[in-house]
Amino acid sequence: MGGVALQRIQVERVDDIDGFPANHTVTFALDGVTYEIDLNDEHTKQLRAVLDRYIKAARTLNPALLTDLWVSCASGEGGWVAAEGEHG
Repeated sequence: MGGVALQRIQVERVDDIDGFPANHTVTFALDGVTYEIDLNDEHTKQLRAVLDRYIKAARTLNPALLTDLWVSCASGEGGWVAAEGEHG
């Protein structure tokens, strides 16, 4: 009989620290590199606790603004200084 074969695909997140089941995927960036890590509740809390003081002291960036600045700089139309509004 020409039945339809069905497949079920299950994705299991595994904590990248200890190999046990994970229930969070955390994305963060440092030095222009974006990272993604799967963590359980406890490891997620630990990571956020470590980064908390730095996040509180940091500025957030608007990705659209960064793209505009990069395009301006790459095209030779003023670069970062002009884009920041400083004139020499």
